[in-house]
Amino acid sequence: MIESGYAAAVLMIDLDGFQSFNDTAGSSAGDELLKLVAARLVAAAGDGNILASLGGDEFAILLPRTGAPEIVAELAEKIQDAFTAPFKVANRVVFVATSIGIAIAPIHGSSAEAIIAHANLALHQAKQEGGNPCRFFTSDLHEASQARQGLETELRRAFNGYEFELHFQPQLRLVDRKLTGFEALLRWRHPDRGLLAPAEFLAVLERSALAQAVGEWVLDTACAEAAELARQGLRLRMAVNLFQAQINGSLPETIGRVLFASGLAPALLEIELTENVILGSDKSIIAVLNSLRAQGVGIALDDYGTGYASLSMLKQLPVTRLKIDRSFVQNLVVNPGDAAIVEAILSLGQNFRMAVTAEGIATEEHKAALLARGCEEGQGFLYSEARPLRDLTEWLQTAPAASLPARGPIAL
Repeated sequence: MIESGYAAAVLMIDLDGFQSFNDTAGSSAGDELLKLVAARLVAAAGDGNILASLGGDEFAILLPRTGAPEIVAELAEKIQDAFTAPFKVANRVVFVATSIGIAIAPIHGSSAEAIIAHANLALHQAKQEGGNPCRFFTSDLHEASQARQGLETELRRAFNGYEFELHFQPQLRLVDRKLTGFEALLRWRHPDRGLLAPAEFLAVLERSALAQAVGEWVLDTACAEAAELARQGLRLRMAVNLFQAQINGSLPETIGRVLFASGLAPALLEIELTENVILGSDKSIIAVLNSLRAQGVGIALDDYGTGYASLSMLKQLPVTRLKIDRSFVQNLVVNPGDAAIVEAILSLGQNFRMAVTAEGIATEEHKAALLARGCEEGQGFLYSEARPLRDLTEWLQTAPAASLPARGPIAL
């Protein structure tokens, strides 16, 4: 039909909130909820339109011989309105919302495969934006998808070709510059574009199938470097950022293996998670992080205050450190709102008995303002940018209170 040039529209529908219900209430209750959802979708779709279940919590509606965007948008709005009322399943009241992606033939493609693919791209954009939106396909989405696929291919080549490397930013005690640790940060030495910072590729990498493998390489490499420093007399904490793909039930076993292979003491490893990574994980993350704490590994909550996590999360998770995001530090001296946020995070750290580290310290004014508010530790360009360890030798040896080995220079 579409190949013959007829107008048609496809709505791809994803259920927001279903997976959480299925995880907590069980698969039988989840199946019952899907039946109720399908019945509501059939009623909203109306006569002449075709509803299909695509498995899991995804559905599609085909509107044959309908190519008017306003008619399709009206149906999408009708579907979303149909989900404002809750469902009653397994003695629970459940709210399920929808995200919808739309593509119309022949405007957005001349084949069934193209229309379905483009509706999926629009759905992906709708889910990224949040708030249960409805999105039509645009050429920009196609171009972005093509660019993303090209970058994913490059990233796989980079990983197989050993183009990734780690740089390390010193973390230190503000009052006397005593070195306390490093944060390991990923860099990509691109053969044509030179050294790339994470902003150039991380958003694509963390959503790709490569994230798990790259994340484990980062963990292996950072722990090996920290263990070598410890053998030379520098027992320094090593902070490692994890991808969401690594936050699963096997993480404690993976980290245990890495620590054993490197010889690094668990107390010298600190994993860093952002609020959004935690919010994107299921409730099993609590057990995973408790297991890591039982091993002696530290857990830092990175970019604190920039996400949407509730304060109660600090009670549920075994967090040992809060990291003040650089955006608050940059305007600390001139913006009362940012100063209030910094003070609030420091107060939370004190009351929850968590250490606090400020990121993005770039000036002496930043340092003085943080010290005046009781912040004990930080990192930033005032002290050093992230660099390979071999380039930090001089910095380590000239730091006023660095714990250097008695036998001489550090061998890196």
